[in-house]
Amino acid sequence: MMMETFALADNNMQSSLRQDLSPYETYKTRLVRVDLAQRRDSRDVLRHSLRKLLRYIWFFVRQRGATDDMPDENCSETALEANLGRTFQNTTRLAEVITRFVVAMLAGAFLVVPLIVLSHQSRSETHLVTVSLCIVIFSLLVSLASKASNEQIMAASAGYAAVLVVFIANTSSSS
Repeated sequence: MMMETFALADNNMQSSLRQDLSPYETYKTRLVRVDLAQRRDSRDVLRHSLRKLLRYIWFFVRQRGATDDMPDENCSETALEANLGRTFQNTTRLAEVITRFVVAMLAGAFLVVPLIVLSHQSRSETHLVTVSLCIVIFSLLVSLASKASNEQIMAASAGYAAVLVVFIANTSSSS
């Protein structure tokens, strides 16, 4: 059973209610959202990993900034807490934007790069090898980067293959 959770460090309102937690505990705490319906089992691995990385970077930069500003003998826990509480970063929204940008760039690259390579090849055997390699690499990346079902992976691969085959048919008929 998977439930929707959020990081306490991502929610300024909830974080301000908890005065009993240290900054590190605030960074590590995850709360359950009971107001949302249960989430399906599929989860975007790329977005989840990026959110974890951004939360770690946010905490590391704030912690390091508090210790770098003061000499070692004067560095207190209150200075660290003040620096960590200074700014609020919604890593969920940032991770969503970055993930969408990365996926859009990869999708564009997966369409443009094979077309450029195929336009410079003249033999049909090299066309087939290029298309086959691109389809296999695309299918592997889709299956590894997402929790898509087998049917969804097959549909995405078939659509991608159709685009490349149409390009091969158009280039061979124009030659």
